[in-house]
Amino acid sequence: MCFVACPQNAKQIRNDVGKAKELIASGTPVYVSIAPSFVANYDGIGITALNDALKKLGFAGAEETAEGAQLVTEQYEKLVADGEHKIIISSCCHTVNTLIQKYYPQALPYLAQVKSPMLAHGEILKKKYPGCHTVFIGPCLSKKAEADAYAGAIDCVLTFEELTGWLKEENIEVCPVSDNAGRSDRAKTRLYPTTSGILRSMNKDNPEYLYMAIDGVENCRNALRDIIDGNVGKCFIEMSACVNSCIGGPAMDKKHEGVIHERRAVDEFAGSGRFDTVELADMTKSLPFISMQKTMPGSKAIEEILRKMNKSDPSQELNCGSCGYDTCREKAIAILQGKADLTMCLPYLKEKAESFSDNIINNTPNGIMVLSEDLEVQQINKA
Repeated sequence: MCFVACPQNAKQIRNDVGKAKELIASGTPVYVSIAPSFVANYDGIGITALNDALKKLGFAGAEETAEGAQLVTEQYEKLVADGEHKIIISSCCHTVNTLIQKYYPQALPYLAQVKSPMLAHGEILKKKYPGCHTVFIGPCLSKKAEADAYAGAIDCVLTFEELTGWLKEENIEVCPVSDNAGRSDRAKTRLYPTTSGILRSMNKDNPEYLYMAIDGVENCRNALRDIIDGNVGKCFIEMSACVNSCIGGPAMDKKHEGVIHERRAVDEFAGSGRFDTVELADMTKSLPFISMQKTMPGSKAIEEILRKMNKSDPSQELNCGSCGYDTCREKAIAILQGKADLTMCLPYLKEKAESFSDNIINNTPNGIMVLSEDLEVQQINKA
């Protein structure tokens, strides 16, 4: 969220282009697993055109992650057909998985223990091309963490922004070409990157289940609370952390033409058929509880942090939320737990800046007068 929202680009994501170049330089064939949202990111570009451009960068070839998604869909359909699980939550979104693993462990029994399309396709590529390296390219920052956590299937993860920068660096232009083969009717799982895309790729044959799609972190959090509280009946839930799912990913090129345009691009590229793909012996994925237990600081420690933030009185606790925390006390606790920085407080920074300005005005030998827009005197120093 900070990466997307910050106008100063203060948050920088690990750039793995150098790692991809090293894999190519090793002499071992490197194949790309390209996320199906590429048609939303690269307007008018099909898989053939993108494959040609990636080969110019030194890759051996590019194939669609949607091929791995087909195996994932089959696993979800089996879980629904069994009818043994009251609630099934899709496990394609690594951010959602991590959210549940860390903060909503009571919902872990409902999280499908199924590999993501990226991991499945990485294994498919390594089965088809023994000894090769694999690079995933998509709109998701979280996939870098997933590839690190589940090593073996994917050797490197690039974002669309990283790919675009690399292509520009090499002066390679992705040119639209006749792509009839790429637009064949074998591609129902190309719908995955849109909200309800997973559901649209499934055969929803079990009338006992309600099928729903939830996107956006806050919506997912609310849904998880409802699930834990027992307010949800038998259902299959597609969960995506990003609003509009993967086509709303944070590493899409910052030239979005709008969700309708992007969704239409995905829909037009998709079909109603299937990929001819290899089968994998094991599609299960371990999703254990990740302990986030933190020591709760005492009231004296919290008061001391608040004092350092110039909030020595409850009336100074504005609870403005500009730091991302609902209250000043929550922010103070986060600082003590090492999750936040003292200076991430807008009123504090404002007071500090004003204090600095006041010191300059009061101590300079030069006469200074501060006027309002209406030329009213706001401040004047003794000089």
